[in-house]
Amino acid sequence: MRNVKSEIIKLEGKYCIPIEKQLLDFLGLKEGDEIEFEPKKIFELPKELIDATKEIKIKMVDTCFKYGVATLSTKDRKFFPEDKHHFLMEIDGKLQRKHVASLKIAMKDFFDNHSKLEDKEYITIKIIRPFEEYKLVY
Repeated sequence: MRNVKSEIIKLEGKYCIPIEKQLLDFLGLKEGDEIEFEPKKIFELPKELIDATKEIKIKMVDTCFKYGVATLSTKDRKFFPEDKHHFLMEIDGKLQRKHVASLKIAMKDFFDNHSKLEDKEYITIKIIRPFEEYKLVY
């Protein structure tokens, strides 16, 4: 399970606790919302967000090979850290630092080296450690 760490800061005379965007989205909150909570209250993320057996299917389309990007579906986006936060992905036996920009993961080297995959309908990303580490299988 991924720990959520935050630091209490004072902003304009109020104490604030920054919360990761994915957690805000999960809780249905947005910037500016006021909330009350018990500091020691613990809650659980849905099993699907922490299930290490979860696999994400990436549909192979022309843009994969033309622009070198793997495009996540909107329903699978929640399984990755927020935009520009790095994670590790094992590709061809090597760990690489990646990040999501909108719904896209830059993987030009992979697609350039595996043009034979154009005939395949999907490639799969396995979650090793949610929000931290993944493995590309094809």
